[in-house]
Amino acid sequence: MLCLFQPLDPSAHAGESIGPAANGIGVMTLSNGEGPDNRPSECVYLLDNRNEMLMIYSVEVISGNRTLALRTAEKLPNLFRAARPR
Repeated sequence: MLCLFQPLDPSAHAGESIGPAANGIGVMTLSNGEGPDNRPSECVYLLDNRNEMLMIYSVEVISGNRTLALRTAEKLPNLFRAARPR
C-alpha cells in the first residue's frame, strides 16, 4: 500500500480529521448527513492537486473495522466547467 499522507486518526469523528496538503494531496473527512448524531456516517474527500482530481470515498464499518469504498473520482477542470453558468 502506498501512503501519500499522514494517516488519519481512525477514532476521529467526521470533520475532525483534516490533513494538511502535502505533496499536492489534501484529505478531509466530513459527515454525509446520515447516521446517528453521536457517530454520523462519513466520507473522505481526497484532493490531488498534481493530477487535478477529486476523489470521494465513503467510510464503511465492517465487523468493527472502518474501510474506504471509492464513490467517485472526477477531474477538477470538468467539475468547474460543469458548474459554470451557461
